[in-house]
Amino acid sequence: MAKKNISSINRDPQKYYIVMKNGILIYPISEFQYESRRGNQDFNLIKHQKWYIEVNNNGKKKTFPKKISASEIDDAIWKTINYYYKLLKS
Repeated sequence: MAKKNISSINRDPQKYYIVMKNGILIYPISEFQYESRRGNQDFNLIKHQKWYIEVNNNGKKKTFPKKISASEIDDAIWKTINYYYKLLKS
C-alpha cells in the first residue's frame, strides 16, 4: 500500500486571513507567464510546466526564483503564508 504524503506545514486559516487582510496576496504563476513578462515567449515552456510563487504586497510584486512542480504549489503557498505571517507578527 502506498504511503500518504502528509505535509507538516501549518495550514491555519487564521494566518491566511491575517496575511490577506494586510494586503498580501500569494499565488502561483506559470513558468510561461514568468518568462513572457521578461520578453521570452517560448511556447515549449507550456509543455514542461513549472511554477513560481508570486507575492503582491500592497501593489509591490515579488516573484520567488525557485521553480516548483504543480504538486508542490500548495506547500509552497502555505510556507509563504507562514513566512509573511511571522513578519507581520514580529
